[in-house]
Amino acid sequence: MICRCAALRPGDTWISEEIIEAYCELNRIGLTHSFEVSQNDQLVGGLYGVTLGKVFCGESMFHTVTDASKIALVFLVEFLREQKFELLDTLYLNPHLLQFGAYEVSQKFYMLQFNEILNRRLP
Repeated sequence: MICRCAALRPGDTWISEEIIEAYCELNRIGLTHSFEVSQNDQLVGGLYGVTLGKVFCGESMFHTVTDASKIALVFLVEFLREQKFELLDTLYLNPHLLQFGAYEVSQKFYMLQFNEILNRRLP
């Protein structure tokens, strides 16, 4: 998944080999999730991100077939609801995310929410 996201912009991506290795390690210890869409046994879209407590931080998404990443996003949201996640961080706001009801919050509000959610896990 991460390599497909990186391949979208060869030479112009933040997804370096070091980032790929780091995310593979995060995946190994269970801190990442990916949501993938296939058509005729071919990966045609998806997204991935990092989980911290009940926070999901989306990192990147891709599609090679129209709307495939949108389908992955719908499945992500359903998964997060079922698992009682409290925050979905999309990193930035764009028209693609706006159509699904995403909205921007201030950094101060975000950090308050983020810290409150993570601190609930502490004994």
